[in-house]
Amino acid sequence: ILTVLRDARPDQFLFEKGELSGVIDFGAVGRDIVAVDLARLASEWFPDDFSQQLMLVNSYVKNRIIDEREFRLIRPLALSGAILGGLAWIDLHYRKRRSIGREAEFDKALDHAILRLVSFYDSRG
Repeated sequence: ILTVLRDARPDQFLFEKGELSGVIDFGAVGRDIVAVDLARLASEWFPDDFSQQLMLVNSYVKNRIIDEREFRLIRPLALSGAILGGLAWIDLHYRKRRSIGREAEFDKALDHAILRLVSFYDSRG
């Protein structure tokens, strides 16, 4: 268990000349397994390209040791993140009615969740 972002998203990483130069939004930082961040990043950065997701995870594993059990958690965590993320937006839109005035954001979030799900199932062959 390490200190991880627990909500790693591509727009929270700052790059300068192709190199990582900083990280922003530390609101969810806590002790957890790195698979949480890897699952989020892989599926968020490349929602429709499983080969790119795999490349990202493999690049991480080349530089850091990750337990085999934790490594096997990345795919299920990515899938559950896609499902739960989409459900959270549905809940905000239909039950809590908090997406009024944010319809475009709601549509984009659902499209993204669907893209992540389709990528997961397409990669299973």
